[in-house]
Amino acid sequence: GGGGERLDRFTPAPGAIVLADRCYARHGGLSSVWTQGADLIVRYGLSSSAMRDPGGGRVTLNAVLQRQGLPDRLDLPVELPGPGDAWHAGRLVLARRPAGSAAKARARIDRKARKRGGAATGKQRRSADWLALVTTLDAEAYPVERVMALYRLRWQIELAFKRLKGQLRLDDLQAKEPRLARACLLAKLILVLLAEQLVDRAGRPFRLGPPR
Repeated sequence: GGGGERLDRFTPAPGAIVLADRCYARHGGLSSVWTQGADLIVRYGLSSSAMRDPGGGRVTLNAVLQRQGLPDRLDLPVELPGPGDAWHAGRLVLARRPAGSAAKARARIDRKARKRGGAATGKQRRSADWLALVTTLDAEAYPVERVMALYRLRWQIELAFKRLKGQLRLDDLQAKEPRLARACLLAKLILVLLAEQLVDRAGRPFRLGPPR
């Protein structure tokens, strides 16, 4: 079917941890993860789905970032919107970015605003100083640093796909008919696996042995 990517288009295995960028932090998609017995770590943005504190008060990322004297790491209990009127226990986890990383993020925000013919807002530039995530993982078993480390794995996956598209043209299927496109994609994935095996073998110390 058509439409953009959403978390409710996937079927996570029970016990899995779903990692996703902020475009997936939408009502319905989030709840589709925990209703199937999985947990999530999703980047949270200024326009992401609404959430509330355990007392029922509305929580926004901008309001949190406007607080005075924020520590470099923050772990706030929140409730995330579920199916119907239900809410699900979660956490808003924030980590202050290093100065260099924050400067690059602000520069990206400024460039995007200029392309739209405007200027970045104060809250947009303020959010560039932080990495904000929402998660349903238990705080005792998954403290802030562990949640951040798990989320960084998503970026490694993104880099892997970027290499596949750039070096093996994975996104150029050269076919429009669904079955032919699927066959083309599978053939390229087989090529990826073979290439990884060759690279892996080349990186090992050379040893004499019986031919295989």
